[in-house]
Amino acid sequence: MFNTKVRNIEFELTNRCNAGCPLCSRTGTNKGGLSDSVYNSGWKDLSKEVHHHVIDSLRKDHDIESIDYGGCYGDPLMHPKVLELLQYGEGIYQEVQTNASLQTDKFWKSVAKIDKLRMWFHLDGLEDTNHIYRRYTDWSKIERNAKTFLDAGGKGSWVFIVFKHNEHQVDEARELSKKWGFDEFIIKKTSRKFENGKHKTSVQVRTPHGLETISYEAPTNPEYQAESVQNSVVTEIPIDCYSEKRGTFYISCEDKIYPCCVLGKEGFKNNHIDRIQDKVFDYIDYDITINPDNNKFNDLVQKYNDREQIYRLNWQERKFKHCIERCGRDVTCQKIHLPLGEGSKKDFDGWEGPHNKRNI
Repeated sequence: MFNTKVRNIEFELTNRCNAGCPLCSRTGTNKGGLSDSVYNSGWKDLSKEVHHHVIDSLRKDHDIESIDYGGCYGDPLMHPKVLELLQYGEGIYQEVQTNASLQTDKFWKSVAKIDKLRMWFHLDGLEDTNHIYRRYTDWSKIERNAKTFLDAGGKGSWVFIVFKHNEHQVDEARELSKKWGFDEFIIKKTSRKFENGKHKTSVQVRTPHGLETISYEAPTNPEYQAESVQNSVVTEIPIDCYSEKRGTFYISCEDKIYPCCVLGKEGFKNNHIDRIQDKVFDYIDYDITINPDNNKFNDLVQKYNDREQIYRLNWQERKFKHCIERCGRDVTCQKIHLPLGEGSKKDFDGWEGPHNKRNI
């Protein structure tokens, strides 16, 4: 936080998704395979008015460099007006995270024409393995969408989370990504549910067949393992605020502004589940819902900035659980960005996108 001049915004456009990834925050044991928070909340979509208001504010008053459309609970392509929102942000570097098993040919051709927009296609394997984690997605539609977008001139990155069941396909997937027309291939070493040297994780979810326990194993190749898989000891480190480093804020599908996606995810749970809240929310006790008429984006940014010293004192005393878990321990996912060499649609210039960008 403490970003008087904001450099990045992450928009969570919706909590809707066509997929059912078992380790995702939206997946659980309720009807439709939903977690308690999403089941209780119902469907939520960021309002067009708030999106436009924030974009206008960023252009007028901030040093905006990038916008990331991702979030914790949904796929941005499920938003009813996603194309209109992306077109409104044209001219700012925009990065969209998707499982790519959505939308029409017309959409993909249109979004390919938006200047400075990049799609991150999250494909964790090939036709015979992607669905093992990206459950309920359609590979034939993914392939058609990718080719339509890339052939129309779109810029795309293939993001590959490596598990044991797909690690043998990394090189093949990279070659296929080049063939389809991607200009970047990203290997993601995940630490989600794989901490303290744990190589296997299991979760219970509701599927069309009833309650099932689904398990995943970390890759066996150390080259694809996150540090938390290799190291059984989690080291505490001084809290180095993610939001401050990126110059960013997170705006949820409920039109609320948080310092980062971690607090956004927890804030969503607080809104829809009776639970003990992290002490950090004691200092986010004002109305954080953005309203273009009377609770403007810039005013809420300033309210966070006004509490800088309070946050810093609590970081030093390690009182905020979620700040410790995200920015105060040596556990994190790592990404390896690989250019696709000769024949790719752009020369790799070292840009790693908003997810890896830091102010300092």
